[in-house]
Amino acid sequence: MKFTTLPLILLLFTSLSFSQKAPEIPFGHPEALEFLEQVGPAPQAEVSLDMEPSFKYDRADHVANGVAMRNRTSGTIALRGVPTDARVIQSLLYWNFSDGNEKGADTMPVLFNGNLIRGRKTADNPDPCWGMTANHTYVADVTAFTNQSGHANQDYSVVLVFDEATDTSGVNPWANFAPQNVRPEGASLIVVFESDATTGPLTIYDALSNTTFFNSFSATVANPGPLNPGGADLFTMLGADGQLGGGYSLGATNETTFFNGVQIAGPPVTNSDWDGSDGWPLVQLWDTHTHIVSLTGATSQINYNTGGDCLVPVAFVLDDK
Repeated sequence: MKFTTLPLILLLFTSLSFSQKAPEIPFGHPEALEFLEQVGPAPQAEVSLDMEPSFKYDRADHVANGVAMRNRTSGTIALRGVPTDARVIQSLLYWNFSDGNEKGADTMPVLFNGNLIRGRKTADNPDPCWGMTANHTYVADVTAFTNQSGHANQDYSVVLVFDEATDTSGVNPWANFAPQNVRPEGASLIVVFESDATTGPLTIYDALSNTTFFNSFSATVANPGPLNPGGADLFTMLGADGQLGGGYSLGATNETTFFNGVQIAGPPVTNSDWDGSDGWPLVQLWDTHTHIVSLTGATSQINYNTGGDCLVPVAFVLDDK
């Protein structure tokens, strides 16, 4: 179903119930974790888990792009990188927000390129230190609304759930601490496709409840298989609440990423995976990054180290070449 009138969209979205919570605590505030414990579950200093794939494809490749959504409710995902000879297998839209509910609804509406659809919840997490109760991730199959062959590289509009208290001003998130019922983080589109150059399998992982962390994160993930020898394999991450610092400052962008023991992001190698670059220069707070890696054996190890910023893993993709 496609809607073209904004008033109807507003009615559908604002009919949802959100509990209003106190304003967020700025990054680096000494009372941040103490305050969060009073509102909802606190993030963990260290997170470690084993993961099996949520989606498996025997022969597939992928691209992913995202858009940051804090202090606004709509944005555009500029999807790029799909070969002209590709056939789209599946397109998945992931999005994330914090609100006043410890458990998110099982399903949630989203407007994708003018089409109202519902996604299913993949994770409930502690709020990443913005004074809300909890954080929630959803995914929707939007294959029917992405071009199926040759021209999937398009600009796709996204409108997330909001209500009358949601800030839509687009201001610096660290300059406005007014109470809100829902604080959007961002959205990313993963397009899985097959082309003449496709050779290997692909897996997506999104079962990431209770993984908000502020010190270190470690995941052992089951590799796609059977693996092809050699090749420039790909690892993609989607993450919420990454930032440069408190706006334009650089006080919170020193996170490092290791894949199978090899550093692939963060100083001194390159930029952090948690620098909020889907929303540069502002509003930050959302990341979609893809790296060349080497997949070997039955599992891979993903490790993040941070200097105290609260972060939410949203989804991972392993793409064997």
